Amino acid sequence: MDVMVPKENNNDELVMISKLHVKSGEYINADQDLIEFETSKTAVVLTAPISGYVKHLFAEGDEVAVNSVVSVITLVEDANAETNLNAGESSDNPIFKEGVSNDVLTGENEPADNLAVNQQIYSEAALKLNLPSAQSMGKYWVTSKILLPKKPIDEFDRSTSLSEQPDLRVVDSTADDLEIRRTSMRKRTEIDALRSSGGGIFQSTIGIDIDVNDRVVPHALFNGTIQDLLCFEASKMLGDKFKDLNSYYVSDEEIVVFDDVTAGISLDSGGKLTVASIPNANDQSLSALQKHMSDIFINFDDGTLSKEQLAPSTFTISDLSSTGVAYVRPLLNGLECIIIGVIKCSASKFMLYLSFDHRVTEGFRISQFLEALKLRIESHFRSGLQSSLECNFCAKTYDEELALGNRGFLLIEDATGTKRMCRNCYNGW
Repeated sequence: MDVMVPKENNNDELVMISKLHVKSGEYINADQDLIEFETSKTAVVLTAPISGYVKHLFAEGDEVAVNSVVSVITLVEDANAETNLNAGESSDNPIFKEGVSNDVLTGENEPADNLAVNQQIYSEAALKLNLPSAQSMGKYWVTSKILLPKKPIDEFDRSTSLSEQPDLRVVDSTADDLEIRRTSMRKRTEIDALRSSGGGIFQSTIGIDIDVNDRVVPHALFNGTIQDLLCFEASKMLGDKFKDLNSYYVSDEEIVVFDDVTAGISLDSGGKLTVASIPNANDQSLSALQKHMSDIFINFDDGTLSKEQLAPSTFTISDLSSTGVAYVRPLLNGLECIIIGVIKCSASKFMLYLSFDHRVTEGFRISQFLEALKLRIESHFRSGLQSSLECNFCAKTYDEELALGNRGFLLIEDATGTKRMCRNCYNGW
């Protein structure tokens, strides 16, 4: 039975094999973990659909096209028949003499379909080179490109034009003092996202401090952080007076402004950077957002983030307040205009650093956004002044209002100026 790579993400045409849970030739039970592959969003584990002997067509680190066969599971009786067939095969082919059990030759561009366990397929061009099989690097599909030696970097010749110079990024992969590592699918997606957002060329960063104390409404999960408050208040602002920042650059003539705000929460554990999204964040209450974020943290740790949770966001929050760093310059994530980085300076102070796309907005507009955001976030914390406040209509104290589960007083304007009003007076007004 063929095992194929499913299309987990509409934007992915390739995935990377990150782990083979069983080796070729080994027996596997149905529903046992078979292969783990990495998409641009997350890691996916394929399980065996049936019990039988496994034949992998790719190795760990290989890139595989979606909807292609990556492994074949053979039933016991079919495996025995194949073994008997292989026993009668000839070994006149020079490839057999080098210990490679294969007599299937194909063209350079397409591997054969009738592979057997541990076989290697050589293209016609590769076969003509007659090189030792050890140079095939364990590939099941061997081409002349794999077997031919890599050319070292030529010395930079200043006498030639820049367009004629060798690509200095090309390295000799056979050198002993270096190691070539392939970038992950997620890192490639991140690079594409940075490239689409200007690659830093059009990005600037502005910062502002946030003074905190005791939360008016404590929350155990977000004790010592303002990530939930930042997500809540920024989403409200981007869905209202600062909707122009809930956008992204299309061309020098056009930008796209989103109707709904989708908050992106940056997550990272051991280099697996992921941005999980919260749709319609501007329409949710603080408690609903906190619950949504809690579910994201749990699913990320368990590796069970859903496709909906991995949908594109319209702005991103990168919280580094638990790391002890003193500065951050976040880079724009994909089709967004702003990304907000958070660090913690002390128990009573945070710093926000907002990077933005100059092709969409400008520094003065971002400064207005940060100043308003600062006031809104700080309103969630107690201060000495707040304790002395009272409702101008019923004289209820600030502490009494909090004891009723309300966030604080409302400010209203009448003919005599600004007044504070408790929730009870407001509902009965």
